[in-house]
Amino acid sequence: MSILSVKADRMWKLFRRAQRQKNAEQESRRRELRHLEFLRDEIFAKPDIARMYWHTRHPGDLQALTSNAFTDIADKLRPAEPGVPCVDHALIGLLGNFIGGLTEDDRAHLVRQLGIVFRSFERGDLADQLNAIAEEGCQEAGV
Repeated sequence: MSILSVKADRMWKLFRRAQRQKNAEQESRRRELRHLEFLRDEIFAKPDIARMYWHTRHPGDLQALTSNAFTDIADKLRPAEPGVPCVDHALIGLLGNFIGGLTEDDRAHLVRQLGIVFRSFERGDLADQLNAIAEEGCQEAGV
């Protein structure tokens, strides 16, 4: 065997070792990502499950189980609906609190105003959906 073939063989072995190491590192990162996605989607996105997960790792911290942090985390991790741009969940919560505090008359006024806003942004489709939802709510309320 010539010196060149020995060097080529050694280089090939070094290359294959580097490839195996690179593949192992990539697989390790993929496993870690899958684990983090699992925690996000299956554990922390569900406040009750997150509480139990926390409790299994911190059994002495019973006070944390009553914290709103688990709900806050789940709200922040909730994925946007498919095809809908990601929206700040804090904004959604803020609007929900605002709407929840309105009287029926104020809510009806807001719905009318939102219809105007939707149409001004050339989203008559949303204005129509809003009207349908408002009419359905009125029928359920017996108005």
